[in-house]
Amino acid sequence: RAPLLMAGAKAGGARVVNLASEYAGELDLSDLQFEKRAYDGTSAYKASKQADRMITAHAAEVLFPAGSGVTVNACHPGVVTSKLLKGLGMSSGFNSASEGAETPLFLAMDPSVAGVSGRYYVAKKETPCRFSGDKRACRALWEACRAIHDRVLGGKGPSSEL
Repeated sequence: RAPLLMAGAKAGGARVVNLASEYAGELDLSDLQFEKRAYDGTSAYKASKQADRMITAHAAEVLFPAGSGVTVNACHPGVVTSKLLKGLGMSSGFNSASEGAETPLFLAMDPSVAGVSGRYYVAKKETPCRFSGDKRACRALWEACRAIHDRVLGGKGPSSEL
């Protein structure tokens, strides 16, 4: 298992914060890498953010269950002004980088969420996640990601230990 996280757990707790998005959906478990359908950047982004939330829920339940000393949560940082958005012609009206960091930092450091795991947050508030309730789908995604990882890396790396 992830050695740094386990060391953090032994030292009094570790927190994993995954960045997701409210702009999520369209995940096709039978075609994670768009091999059977035309690639679409928007669909790929939305699917990846849905996957972030599902992996978070699964990891909190299976990889780092209650009592492990590790919490795993996901959050939407808001839409943050960035070079990417500027390149797309959208450069104003969004959160600053500091504002975008508020919820991830809250999950990483605030005592009020110590021990809270497997949840999704928006603007420092727990928000229901429509994707994480299907435990079978979360497990299937986890296994599919492991298979892709092992295929690409030849079975080497931390995935083989999980």
